[in-house]
Amino acid sequence: MLKELGQLHRLRILQLSYNHLNGEIPSWLGNVQKVRRLEMKNNNFTGTIPETLVNMSNLEILNLGFNQLFGQVPSSIFKISSLKIIILS
Repeated sequence: MLKELGQLHRLRILQLSYNHLNGEIPSWLGNVQKVRRLEMKNNNFTGTIPETLVNMSNLEILNLGFNQLFGQVPSSIFKISSLKIIILS
């Protein structure tokens, strides 16, 4: 995944579902702080959910369902006051 996406500071929706992406969810995603919807379902992501997602202070929808993630959900994510929907199925 391109690190350049982390430099799109006006980005509001990041939809990367159904793309056969793999590896760990990149920690630099926390740099796109104005994103309201982060949808990365139905890929092949592995590993844990990065703590840096807490930097996405405008996040309303987090959809990481249907990946190969494991471990605990970082408790800091639940401190994002704008967060309305979390899908981790």
